[in-house]
Amino acid sequence: MAKQKLENLLKLQSVGGSKQDINDGFNEIKSYLEKKEINVEDINDLKDADGKNLLLFATIYLQWDIVRILINTPGVKLDVKHNGSGIVHYVTMTNDVENLECLDGKKDIISMLTSDGRTALHIATQWEYNLEVIQKLIELGVDVNIKDDKSLTALHYAVENESVECIKELVKAGAKLDIQNRDGKTAIQIAKELKKQDLIDALNPVDNKPIFEAIDKNDLAALTKLLSGDLKVLNCIGKDALTPIEYAAAKGNLEALKVLEKKQNVEYTALCRVAAKYGQINILNYISKNPLYSSSMNYALSDAVHEGQLDSIRYLMQNGATGNNLNGYGNTPLHIAAKYGSNDVVKVLLEGNETDDFYKFKTAALISLGDTREVISESKKDFINLKNSSGQSALLMALTSDNETDEVIKTLLRAGAEMPDINKVEGLTQDQKNKLVALAEVKAEQNPALQPVIHPAKSDDKALEDLKKLLEDQDFAGSDLTDAFDCVEKHLENNHYIVDDLYNRYNGKLLIEFAVSVGNKKAFTKLLEVMSLTPNGYRALYTQAASAGNWDMMQIIPAEHIEQNVKSAALILAADQNHSDIVRNLMTQNAQIGTFDYHGSNALHIAATKGHTKVIEVLLEKDENNPIYQFNLVNSAQINPIVINMTIDKCNNKTEYVNSQDTNKKSALFRALESTESNDETIKLLLKAGATKPIFSESQKDKQERLDKL
Repeated sequence: MAKQKLENLLKLQSVGGSKQDINDGFNEIKSYLEKKEINVEDINDLKDADGKNLLLFATIYLQWDIVRILINTPGVKLDVKHNGSGIVHYVTMTNDVENLECLDGKKDIISMLTSDGRTALHIATQWEYNLEVIQKLIELGVDVNIKDDKSLTALHYAVENESVECIKELVKAGAKLDIQNRDGKTAIQIAKELKKQDLIDALNPVDNKPIFEAIDKNDLAALTKLLSGDLKVLNCIGKDALTPIEYAAAKGNLEALKVLEKKQNVEYTALCRVAAKYGQINILNYISKNPLYSSSMNYALSDAVHEGQLDSIRYLMQNGATGNNLNGYGNTPLHIAAKYGSNDVVKVLLEGNETDDFYKFKTAALISLGDTREVISESKKDFINLKNSSGQSALLMALTSDNETDEVIKTLLRAGAEMPDINKVEGLTQDQKNKLVALAEVKAEQNPALQPVIHPAKSDDKALEDLKKLLEDQDFAGSDLTDAFDCVEKHLENNHYIVDDLYNRYNGKLLIEFAVSVGNKKAFTKLLEVMSLTPNGYRALYTQAASAGNWDMMQIIPAEHIEQNVKSAALILAADQNHSDIVRNLMTQNAQIGTFDYHGSNALHIAATKGHTKVIEVLLEKDENNPIYQFNLVNSAQINPIVINMTIDKCNNKTEYVNSQDTNKKSALFRALESTESNDETIKLLLKAGATKPIFSESQKDKQERLDKL
């Protein structure tokens, strides 16, 4: 009887049980639990439609009496998860300290991680929950220094939210101040960037004056004595928001640094950056002997460039740093120096030999959201002319800067920076064009061997424009395309702006995307040969070709880059554009027809909404029990801004697929009936395939009438 009652309770949500029904069900279960008449195996193993057992089910429905009983029942599994979160996370999300009290003594689960590596403390600090909740989590024993998948600790979140009291609690609990996030930033650095003195003060765990005085005076005896006591002193913050060991690095005090190093786990990237920023070569030389040093160099180089520390730059260039330290905008250190008019820095960055290792690297640069292209530099000349994600070389960066950059421009030109065709560069003012030409002429007079070529508009330079016209012509002769590409390739060596133009966008599209949209297979094939694309680039082209209905192009793309999930995404796009042949071909390659797009719809929902009858026929042409209709159906509905309630159902056959619902609980038939794009043929086809007729409310009378007529 108890097992049956539990099964009934767990079914209520999925069958639309009322709140009263669910509460009554919980009351019955509570009675059975108090009498110990429910088997522990049933408590652990019986689950509702979306995979929650009784403990999680009761937690989400805020049934704390039941939760307390279950938590203290021997044998009940406490480490269960739903949607990647465990009981401690769901209890924390109520933002009620009294609810957390049910977890007293459960230290084995208090630091449980979500699927993205977060503790309950991460959640509480990110969403700025009540301070009492944060204090309670700390009291329960949560690890305050765990990093989530973004390399953020609870302290990072507290500082970003400027939660002073929360910061104080975390620091008091032993939160480390030297842990870096993905961007290499500590909580202290974030506080400094925010320019909030109250945040910096809150990050100080104890009086900071004695330890910084000891470092200033190189009083190693006093320093050693301080470190024999409360080690929270290691997390103090002093001048320039530096910790004691960072301050020792900034001052070049190697002896003090070695004393401090023995008492803590050192973040060598942060230490290397400080040493480079303050030009302390002795510290850089010491850190370079540590095996963790190699991951620190490029971060440090960026800091040294920003601060104009020439000795640091030279040291890092000669000891393993490379020029591929691209920031979020694809800027190299040379771009940064050029932008700020740091001519001395530019000269140091370019004083190496043509083939020094510093100038040799292969990396990636962003060309659009979520996509990158390969960037290769094999020499100093390549390095000088690399373009960032906006298509700017260091020369153009200097030219368009608001800072005084005339000397930088001259230095870059003398070093081999290529003159762009100023008539092709978008956004240049006439003054900037005149300035570049004038500086180039001055440079040429000083060194005639470096006479620049100022590209006027001429026929050869129109190769790409001619190519675009050819792309639009479906009947062009193959030789025309070959001639156009010969013209492009002829200029690749001398005119880098042409090869880079292949990665620029024309009316929002790359040239190769333009070839896809007009269905020009020959041009597409040739561009694939010429361009260097990342796996994400190939995947994007594959889905675009599916959307354009170009199966031949899809087949040209290297298969090793196209996983099943990419094929499933392509199938959705093909269904949306009514390309039934593409849908059929992808189905034969085991693309998942139940995959949802970002709006929570599968291919059948989309085709029904748009009245794409041929696509629906293809989707439903297999036998009732064909394996293609057997998969997990995932539906989601938010029950509050944080908790996502997922429902996972098994689709076993074609009829169940026809009746599968989107994340708004609407079937394909329902969507067809409410859509103005759909048609009677679509609705009849779905009904014939076994679609269940929805029951409409009085306000939806028109849809009911439409259905009744059919």
